[in-house]
Amino acid sequence: MRSQNTLDVVINIVKQTDDEEQNIENTITKLSRVLDYSNSSVTNNNHAKQVKGLINPKLKQHFIEKSISQLSSADQILFEQFGQGPVELVHHNAIHHAFEMYAVSQPNATAAKQSDESITYQTLNRQANRLAEHLKSLGVKRGDNVALFLQRSIPMLVGILATLKLGAAYVPQHVGVAPESQLKHVINTADTKVILTLEKFKNIIPVPEGHTCIAIDEIMQQPLSEEADKNPVSYVNNKDTCFILFTSGTTGKPNGVQVTHGNVCNIILTEPGGLGIQPGMKVAQILNIAFDMAAWEIFGCLTHGATLIIRGKDIQQAVQQADVVIATPSVLGSLDAEDCRNVKIAAVAGEPCPKPLADKWASFCKFHNSCGPTETTIVNTVQHYHSESEQLTIGKPTPNNTVYILDKDMKPCAIGEVGEMWAGGDCVTAGYLDNSKLNKERYAPDPFLGNGRMMFRTRDLGRWTKNGELEHFGRVDDQVKIRGFRVELDSVSAVLEKVSGCNQAVALKFDSRNLVAFVSPSTVDVAAAKQAVAESLPYYCIPTFIVAMETLPRTSRGKVDKRELLKIAQQHYKQEGELQLAKELQPVIIRETS
Repeated sequence: MRSQNTLDVVINIVKQTDDEEQNIENTITKLSRVLDYSNSSVTNNNHAKQVKGLINPKLKQHFIEKSISQLSSADQILFEQFGQGPVELVHHNAIHHAFEMYAVSQPNATAAKQSDESITYQTLNRQANRLAEHLKSLGVKRGDNVALFLQRSIPMLVGILATLKLGAAYVPQHVGVAPESQLKHVINTADTKVILTLEKFKNIIPVPEGHTCIAIDEIMQQPLSEEADKNPVSYVNNKDTCFILFTSGTTGKPNGVQVTHGNVCNIILTEPGGLGIQPGMKVAQILNIAFDMAAWEIFGCLTHGATLIIRGKDIQQAVQQADVVIATPSVLGSLDAEDCRNVKIAAVAGEPCPKPLADKWASFCKFHNSCGPTETTIVNTVQHYHSESEQLTIGKPTPNNTVYILDKDMKPCAIGEVGEMWAGGDCVTAGYLDNSKLNKERYAPDPFLGNGRMMFRTRDLGRWTKNGELEHFGRVDDQVKIRGFRVELDSVSAVLEKVSGCNQAVALKFDSRNLVAFVSPSTVDVAAAKQAVAESLPYYCIPTFIVAMETLPRTSRGKVDKRELLKIAQQHYKQEGELQLAKELQPVIIRETS
């Protein structure tokens, strides 16, 4: 006789599917099959607990029945359960309001520190109020965009908060990294009228006619009046744009992504996006300010009452002072982890994380592996990876967000099948500036939530594990054809990263017949690396040549610079002559030291 506990679990599962009458025996059997249980039905408390563990107790949304009707009964349940994060209440509609709360509750606490300079929460708020009034006098109002062209600094924080206090959106670019042509493109596309910068950059900023350029640090040197104690009166809501980030533009001119206050509050003011940050903690600010993860560093800190440690030229020095570090795997991998054991929480995103890197950091701190493009607001899936984790994944949907694994016809894939990840819920941004064609390609009405909600096509490949986590299989663009065979580049990289001593690996398509690979550090045994691929994958997945480098080149946003790697591959191609893998199975093995 089946236990009452098990029956209760199954009834609960059935109730999650709009209270439709379903055959309990059939549901149990199908769930057992999908979850790869050895028994044909769930017949004991252990299995009941496994099933119960998959049920999200905070789930309150139900997908539209028609949208998942082609799936089996069991897959319908799991598609809905796995595909959404818990429903959480977000306590602020505007992200700067959370900061202002701490400016009142802990006015003398240090909000930010850079080198020998620091600023308290109260003073940072007063400086931002003063600058906001100045911007207001220049005509800046709710719905406007303000260019923020500078570098990591305390004045940067003043500029961000002042802009938000007026209901305007800030548009950041890192001066010294972004070329003048890009700054002009951003100004024109975002239709800014005011540019905020630092005094030392004022003469190199392209200022169009009719624009005003302000050096924030010059204004900050002036005495503060009592008027700075008053927060500007503004009616900012969760649909107002918080910031506009321009993507790297790998396929042409950069596109401006409009990220709303609702988007930002949803990830920063709920867990795990808040990363457990609390007053008294220190958060490193090490990333390019035009990168969405810099917003995670800044707002994650200032909206939870912590202290932001703004780096200078030395990343390691900043991280050694911090309790929390947020980075790309490439940036985190460049640090000496043994000298960073002060870190209590580390979070990575932006590119695939090598398992050796995750293992290293998870051994002494709480480690989060995350995923999500700019268009889904920093990250929309997170895994807390630790020593008992079965595998390194990109985790589960964050609160109030959804993830759907769909086929090429935008239909739900069965649980365990690889498909393209689409993101829904409160993470979905307001679209690209002045690019209706691209908006139609990447944003679409959400057939699962309905009610006018939108979803975003991430172009990432993934599938659900039996535990309801997402396994990442690279980008759609990373599925390449080599000699007519489909190859997943991340699969090749994953094999290489299992080679002893390999911290990071990247595989790239060189041409229609050849792959190339790069491994780090330069001491990696490239012959063993080649052999590992040969033993694990088909022959057409074996790189033609492997380049061992001490460190892999990075972009200004801290990701692996694949363009630069392809240039290196081209150089080696010229040096080595015509590629001959079609005739010779033995690859060319190359070692670089820089």
